[in-house]
Amino acid sequence: HMPGSATGSYSRNLQYLWAHHSIILIWDSIAVEHYYQYLEAGLHYLPVNQSTVHDTLYRLEADPALQERLRRGARTFATTHLSGDSLVRRWDAVLQILDRRQAPAAADMRAATADAGCTCDDFLIHNRSYTPCAKCDTTKLTGAKLAKFVGVMPKSVWRPHIS
Repeated sequence: HMPGSATGSYSRNLQYLWAHHSIILIWDSIAVEHYYQYLEAGLHYLPVNQSTVHDTLYRLEADPALQERLRRGARTFATTHLSGDSLVRRWDAVLQILDRRQAPAAADMRAATADAGCTCDDFLIHNRSYTPCAKCDTTKLTGAKLAKFVGVMPKSVWRPHIS
């Protein structure tokens, strides 16, 4: 796998490959995704660059056990970190952080005038101090609606299992 894929974003292509139990070679790059902290070279992928790619391919072709370990690692990684449920949990955590960071600002603004910008704060919207903006509903999405919003799967097909 090399950055700049023509079949979608760099990250999306990797997610597709892991989900299909592919053997992944990742080109040495500065690209970083939220799940990179969980990757283990030799278990989920093999790192390569211009000087190592040929030797890595020869080693991989000669080692069926390494191939199987990488395929099993791909399955485990995709299930643990890239499944619909895990992506919804990730987005939920991000939105919860944003919600907590907005809460103190919203509390300070309760005395502000109505011409200030929306804070997506329930109290202010309920008391008609602010008009809800397009982001207000997004910060409160959960479960299937959040899955649909982030594009994991159509909500009619998928039911999240968030604990």
